[in-house]
Amino acid sequence: MTRIPPPLLKKLYERQVRISVSNLDLPAQTPGILKGFFKTVVEKLITPKFDMELEMIYGCDKTSDGRLMAVESRESPINRHPITGDPVWFCNAHNHLRYLRDRRPTQVPEVGMTDVFFGDLGLLEPEECEAIKKASEDSIASIPMEEVSLHTRRKLRLESNKENRGLDTNRDANTPYNRFYDLLG
Repeated sequence: MTRIPPPLLKKLYERQVRISVSNLDLPAQTPGILKGFFKTVVEKLITPKFDMELEMIYGCDKTSDGRLMAVESRESPINRHPITGDPVWFCNAHNHLRYLRDRRPTQVPEVGMTDVFFGDLGLLEPEECEAIKKASEDSIASIPMEEVSLHTRRKLRLESNKENRGLDTNRDANTPYNRFYDLLG
């Protein structure tokens, strides 16, 4: 998180983010009544199949008034670590930003293309996307892995869940755990 330039980090924190998870393209000249009907059908038949809150929005990526996008609710890109309470970057923007995806090879069809917006559906600037990419790449760490049995994984998961149960992750803003604000200046 400290690798993201503080002004951008503050902007992302204050405006929050929304991630689009799917695109359905209609011709831009499709009459409004048909677009409304199509949006209703998608909301009633397809949206419930996703395990998340989605809003269906036409044209929010500014490419076409006929593009219906399934967009997640606005969320903070920064969460608190469940044990320490420290703020942590918890946003897969480097993977979902359309600007970055368009610059690397992909075989994902348009319907599966994702993007990241500010919480108010404003677009991130290319230099902001590049800063997020750089921070993510600079944070990559190699972790030696050993083969672990399925039984051991289950046991570790159960023990972890037992230890984390009941932790207070909503710490008071004035505690020492709120070091995030120190980063913002």
